Amino acid sequence: MYRGRGGSLELQERLGLKDGLFTKLASHFGGGPGLEDAVSSGRVDELSSIRGVTVDRAVEMVLRYRGEDVARFLGSPKASKLHADILDMLSNGAHLARTRNRFRLLLPTLDQDEVARRLDATAKARALVEGADRERMEELLRRLSEPRRNRPRHIDGRVVVVETEDDAASLRRIGVDGYCTIYAKDELDMMDDARLIIYGYREGDIDMGGGENVIIVPADSSAASFAPEAVLDWVRVNRRTLEAAAGVMELVGSHSVIPGVLARAAAVPEAEFGPADVEEFAVALRDELDARLKDGAGDIRVEGAQVLELMADGRPPSLDHLFNRVIEEGRGRVRERFGVIADIFLPTYPVSIDREALAELVRSVTSMGAAEGYRSAVSAAKKVEELMDDVRAELD
Repeated sequence: MYRGRGGSLELQERLGLKDGLFTKLASHFGGGPGLEDAVSSGRVDELSSIRGVTVDRAVEMVLRYRGEDVARFLGSPKASKLHADILDMLSNGAHLARTRNRFRLLLPTLDQDEVARRLDATAKARALVEGADRERMEELLRRLSEPRRNRPRHIDGRVVVVETEDDAASLRRIGVDGYCTIYAKDELDMMDDARLIIYGYREGDIDMGGGENVIIVPADSSAASFAPEAVLDWVRVNRRTLEAAAGVMELVGSHSVIPGVLARAAAVPEAEFGPADVEEFAVALRDELDARLKDGAGDIRVEGAQVLELMADGRPPSLDHLFNRVIEEGRGRVRERFGVIADIFLPTYPVSIDREALAELVRSVTSMGAAEGYRSAVSAAKKVEELMDDVRAELD
């Protein structure tokens, strides 16, 4: 059993939990160390979100862990009532449940250094808000709400490949499977065609071919490396609350990292070309090439020996030259538009589209677009992740 950082008391006994509830909590937080971190940092709102744990129970767990004896300070009904009234008064001014929960952890102290620290912190906080626009402050505080969890959305055409089922399970725990399908090494025969493959390597024993649509990242990377949308969508879903928090920080003259986070999340470009875009371009270009053929054919004259060539080969050299010129123009336009060399037109009249070549062009263009979009999203998501502790501190 995990004994806790101190080692003198088993964590379960220290928190006063029965076996079933302790096991449930430890599992939710990824083990004893994770549970201890949640309790030691006073995350009452997260603890109480678990079925079977009320807010009162979560507060009790935190206080027990800290070794704070309420009865030591509140030894009479009158003292207890006064303490409850003070906390109620503070809670009534709070806009977020997490703030109200933090108030519930407040206890008097006999430690003179701690008393001095609290008085100093209170004086500084009061000085910050005294000169602020109170009406604007109230407006911003009303816009605050508990940050919402973003709903996963499947990213079409992206899959994740890992070497072991343990790696796959780890990615599922951090929610990657809500955004893309995860395949372990022994499941690759079931994998559908994908525009983008993220290979989470550990030993490097899967040969992915090194194509333009394969990106390799360490298997133990954060969610941002596999599904950056999980990070960026959280910012977008909570934009209103984040903007309000940043406004509060500005009013009191404090620096906020939130505007930078919002800008990074908003700056990630969407994929430039989808399959429909490539198809639409090909059809429009085909019609242009038809017009070029028609105009050019009007200037061609077939005389003398060319008549015999036409009878033998079906097309005189002058007409072959026209077709070659028009098809080459089509190839150049495709390269200019998508950055890919592809022969998607057949030298017929009317000009026809080679459907197999077009399908390959669609695959190539969308794979490149998916890879570029993914890299941009990962870059933004990682920068946002680096600032998330600061963002949460501002929301608190």
